[in-house]
Amino acid sequence: MDKIKYDSPAALHHLNALQMIINRVAVNSATCKTWTIMLVSTAAYIFASTKETRLILLAYGPLFLFFCLDSYYLGIERRFRADYKALAEKLRSEGLEPAELFEIKARKAKDQFVATLGAMLSFSTWPIYGMLGLLLLAVYWMMALKYGGVH
Repeated sequence: MDKIKYDSPAALHHLNALQMIINRVAVNSATCKTWTIMLVSTAAYIFASTKETRLILLAYGPLFLFFCLDSYYLGIERRFRADYKALAEKLRSEGLEPAELFEIKARKAKDQFVATLGAMLSFSTWPIYGMLGLLLLAVYWMMALKYGGVH
């Protein structure tokens, strides 16, 4: 059987399916950031209005969880982008066997863990979550100074 080339409708459909996965994961990543900003700002307001400075430290839990989830999504997105690029390059250069076209390779959990750790160091994650963490810390210290110590 002949190899499938870049102009094949099946190849274009497969590339489109990979692109839709990439878009969906990117939207999930953006949603994590949106929810985190909303939750942290709401928590800071509520805790500042109650004058219980220790309670603001509870907001670090969701902040860390959303940071991990966002990094997980970014790791997945990067891996699918690499798969898309490799598939497109192979289609342009040598073509694919028909069986290769309909494969989406499963990854080992260790590989996903490494991809997630790499995404945690990305410029699209740590500045946002780091700044939110600093914001919480600033609110905590301002409240402690204003109300004379930790309550």
